[in-house]
This record gives sequence, structure tokens and C-alpha cells, in this order.
Amino acid sequence: MKLKKLLKRLNFFDSHAGQLKESEEGLSKVMKKLQEKEAQLRKAINLEADEEERELLLQELNICLSQSRKGSELLVKIRAQTEP
Repeated sequence: MKLKKLLKRLNFFDSHAGQLKESEEGLSKVMKKLQEKEAQLRKAINLEADEEERELLLQELNICLSQSRKGSELLVKIRAQTEP
């Protein structure tokens, strides 16, 4: 094989690793935003006096928690793929 062909194949493998790294970075940013939203919702729940509004906030908090859990699992899978 010629050098150009070998370099082309090498770039193919590097591009896959680069895509995984971009996915990991993007997911990490989303996870941080979810954590901030969770903290904000917990604070709002503690301050809320109306029971109906508190229930709505709790539902939203549960959604954030489930998204966070799924994101954590996905992040672990992505990191496992990037390690040799």
C-alpha cells in the first residue's frame, strides 16, 4: 500500500475517535445544565407554598432526574468506547 492510502485509513479511525470525543464533551455540558436545573427546581420546591404547583415542580424534577440518569449511563458507554 502506498503512503497516501495508509494515511487515509489512519484518518478514518481518528475521525471516529474525534466524533466520540465531541459526543462526550457535548453530553458533559448537557449534564452540567441538568444538574443546575435540578438544584433550581429543588430550591423552588422548598419555597413553594401551593401544593398543586409543588406537584408540578416535583414532576419536572423527576423528569430531570431520569434524563440525568440516562445521560450518565450514556456517558459511561462513550467513555468505555474511547478507552483502548
